[in-house]
Formats: sequence, C-alpha cells, structure tokens
Amino acid sequence: MSKKTFTVTNCTPNKTNGFVWTLTVDESAMVFGITKNVKRTYYIGGMPAEAKVGDQFQEDLSRFDVVERPFAFTEGNVTTNMMLKWLHVRI
Repeated sequence: MSKKTFTVTNCTPNKTNGFVWTLTVDESAMVFGITKNVKRTYYIGGMPAEAKVGDQFQEDLSRFDVVERPFAFTEGNVTTNMMLKWLHVRI
C-alpha cells in the first residue's frame, strides 16, 4: 500500500458540469545521505463535487494510473511547455 496525503490546491469547473482538482503531495526522501523535501502535483478531472482549497484526503496511489500529458501556457511573449500528471482511477 502506498497511502499518500493529497492536499487540494485548486478546484476549477470543467466544461461538463464537473470539476478539476489540483492536488499536491509533500513528502521527504533520503537521497545521498540528505533528507530532501519532494512535492508532486497531480490533477484529476471529472470530479462530481467541488473541493475546498486546503482539504486533505488520504488515498492509495496504487488505485490510480498516472498519465502524463503535455500542457502549454503563455505569459506575455513566453510560452512554457510542461507535462502534467493526471490521475485516472483504476476500476
């Protein structure tokens, strides 16, 4: 089991009367003999209810497929390309 604490950092309506939740997981890992803080951001779409920023949920990450998809956004004249991690529930 791989239970994680997911914290809602954003919740936005989608085009199908649902919501997209932005979730973060903060953890520590020992690497090269040093404790490093690791923060991961995940997205889950099609949620039927709105979540409040700051809400926390315990969930086993193995219940999801993590699918990375490209995302581009532009600020001013600069376009930034990044990969977003989307959670897809395993049934």
